[in-house]
Amino acid sequence: MKELIKKIIKENYGSEIEEDVDFEIRKEKIYFFKSNLKDFYNFLKNKNIKLNSLGIYFGKLKKNNKIQLSIEGSQFVGKKAKKNIFEIHDYKELYEFLLGKKIEIKNVEKHNFPIVKYKDLVICSAASKENEIESLFPKVARKSIM
Repeated sequence: MKELIKKIIKENYGSEIEEDVDFEIRKEKIYFFKSNLKDFYNFLKNKNIKLNSLGIYFGKLKKNNKIQLSIEGSQFVGKKAKKNIFEIHDYKELYEFLLGKKIEIKNVEKHNFPIVKYKDLVICSAASKENEIESLFPKVARKSIM
């Protein structure tokens, strides 16, 4: 599964995943962690200690072999991403986007999840539809910026 995720990230964002990073998939949810934690995770499983997940929530694997990245997944991939990036240059537009306003753009790949940046900051991922992108910034987090 690690190879599939690495392939999707490389094809979709032009970014390489570090060798010492591993992934766990539960249903369609992806979690990422340093590879050396895998032994600890297996040890706990053998002791019948239940864990909800191992690592940090990375995103959801979609049927079209795209990954809807979480904020943490966006920041992890976005540091080295070379493509599928949407940059917001205006602070007001960023604020409105995070609150849920869609942004109209041209030449966007439909049914994809571009990484949104403001200056040098990786903010989150978005959902591309027709000629617009929609914020995937969590609604729960929107309350904290109002």
